[in-house]
Amino acid sequence: MPDMIPATEDRLPPRGWVLIEDQKGRRFWADPAKMQRSAERRTITEKQLGRIRAFKEILGPHDPTSLEETVSNFKRDEDPDAEIGIWEEIARVFHDEVTARGEISMQEQHLIYFASLLCSTVGPNRDHILSGNPRLKGLKNLDAVIARWQSLL
Repeated sequence: MPDMIPATEDRLPPRGWVLIEDQKGRRFWADPAKMQRSAERRTITEKQLGRIRAFKEILGPHDPTSLEETVSNFKRDEDPDAEIGIWEEIARVFHDEVTARGEISMQEQHLIYFASLLCSTVGPNRDHILSGNPRLKGLKNLDAVIARWQSLL
């Protein structure tokens, strides 16, 4: 299997692969196990750090990446502000959906987190989302999460 596959609307990535964009704006699915970690090339401002802390607080235990690793990852990004903005949208969709559902289990919250995350990577397409994480078949009203994501577009 190649290390990268062109990202198109009709192509789903292998499980666990990440979406990347090259300097020419072309998008690819890449196998993270075969990627080299780039050097930190940006400085994160206090304002950006505050934004990162805010979305990490919302996502809480559902996002397994530590604050330190998250900040380091943003320092490696070509455009940290754009990437922080995506994570803010993931957190907004997650928060709004969890709030709308009222008292729900941690497991259901975790599924909402994954649905929000997948909307950001594969788009608000039910079939693609379910292919990306088949456990989401057990999420009641997945379409509500998708609709929240679509309202941001």
